[in-house]
Amino acid sequence: MIIEKIKEFFETEPDFKSRIFKEIKDTDSLIDSGIIDSLGTLKLVTFIEETFSIEIEMEDLNEKNFATLKDLAEFINHKLNKD
Repeated sequence: MIIEKIKEFFETEPDFKSRIFKEIKDTDSLIDSGIIDSLGTLKLVTFIEETFSIEIEMEDLNEKNFATLKDLAEFINHKLNKD
């Protein structure tokens, strides 16, 4: 469910929609594939915070949490279960 919501965001948000050249796989690198950059990360963080009602701290913004859709879903799931 988490991954599907993030994919939908990427596929419908104009800033991301134009960057997607193929279907995003759960293990594709979001940075290396060019899907997210620094500005995109800010938009993604805002989307995640609003959609999942979680707060993302500065220390959460790292490659481990935002590398792939799978990593991002695991991070969100952890935050949801932590609060």
